[in-house]
Amino acid sequence: MKRQCKNGELGCPECKGAVEYRSGTIRRSYFAHKKNQCSYPYGEPESEQHMNGKVRLAEWLSSLYPNSKVELEYKVKATNQRSDVMVLHPSGERWAFEFQCSVIPGLVWEERHQLYQSAGVKDFWILGSNLNDWMMSDLPNYYLRRDLERSIFKSYDYVCYLDDQRDNEGGFCFNILRGGTLVTKTILANTDEFACHPIEIVSIIDDEFWDERMLNYYADPVHIKRIEHKPTIYSLVHQKLLELEKERNVRLEQQRLDREEKNRVKNNEFYKHLVHMRKEQAQLLTENEINLFKKLCIKHGYSYKTLPGIFFTEVKNAHLIKTPPFVWQLWVYDKFIFSKKNSKAWVPTIKEEFKKLRRTGYLRIKSFQYEQELFNYENYIFAPADFIDYLSEIGITKRLSRRNSNYHQIMIDKLHPSKTFQESIFIEWYAMQFAPNQYPPDIPEKVEVEWDRYWKGDF
Repeated sequence: MKRQCKNGELGCPECKGAVEYRSGTIRRSYFAHKKNQCSYPYGEPESEQHMNGKVRLAEWLSSLYPNSKVELEYKVKATNQRSDVMVLHPSGERWAFEFQCSVIPGLVWEERHQLYQSAGVKDFWILGSNLNDWMMSDLPNYYLRRDLERSIFKSYDYVCYLDDQRDNEGGFCFNILRGGTLVTKTILANTDEFACHPIEIVSIIDDEFWDERMLNYYADPVHIKRIEHKPTIYSLVHQKLLELEKERNVRLEQQRLDREEKNRVKNNEFYKHLVHMRKEQAQLLTENEINLFKKLCIKHGYSYKTLPGIFFTEVKNAHLIKTPPFVWQLWVYDKFIFSKKNSKAWVPTIKEEFKKLRRTGYLRIKSFQYEQELFNYENYIFAPADFIDYLSEIGITKRLSRRNSNYHQIMIDKLHPSKTFQESIFIEWYAMQFAPNQYPPDIPEKVEVEWDRYWKGDF
């Protein structure tokens, strides 16, 4: 506060009353009114903490707004208030910054806050670190013990403290609590804590203190919801969230490419293995099985190379059947799935027809004469039921009951041929992950692409 001289005597610029110089060992030297004459209602002796803090705030605001005028002890004539720091913007807007180090009643603060508003002044309140009790607590909740802190929180949805970090070469920083709910008279729950923000990196956005740390914190699908009511901050954070998501996608794509490159040799070997297995299975066909397979291929427009890969899957009990799976699985599709959309497949009927297929010589089962106690060859009749269950996993059929798997509704009743032999192999490869007894390596990207392309075709 500047002091005036009147008739050789120092005076207060607010009330023109006489003041005298005082000095002590605890508090910095200061001026005080003689006989408490000052009419300014909010005058307080100025501590070293308060003096240093407001000077530091003025320096910070000057660097933030180089085109604006920053003044200490600025008087708002309309309300007879004197702000610690005032920012006078070229637009005419005035921002008052109050560094409150002493405890004042909440009602007094509300009166000062309302006076600033009535004068068209935007006011920011920053408390001294001596009022910051929540920094001393190890409990999960934060404490706003004073009526002053609670009044500020109710109006601004945040409480900010300016701390003199003596361990950090005397630098100043902000400690901020944002959001949350005052659940009792003193306890603040579900709030966001931001401690030790160096004052140099803090800016002001949407009338709130803001920096990169807060930006990164709220750039999260969960946390961003807490700032929806702050349009400028929300837009800034949303843009940051999109950037982080883009970076994440780029990182994941690079990881996928690295993984593909690492697995390239293994995937090539697995592809060759599937091709080799098909050739071996084709050589095992009997004349009856060849005739049945050719008949079904002609009917559905398939060939051995364009047969959909889902007919090569080793389902649970398929190991009991000697006939290659692509023959009997194609037969199940033809007899119980093809052209029967929205109809129901009754599994017991499929089992009975499967027995007839064996009796007519079109289906062979394996014999286990040396390990009969381990294999019950009659269980081969469960293989078509396992195949129907497998089809429900990929969306061709749909089980009508979780407890009873006998009834299946037919969702897709026409499977078009694969365009190439490679596509057929890829369909088989991808489909294997739905069979309970198959353990293929990681599905490569190009296999997933072929799978998606196949099902986008016209049925």
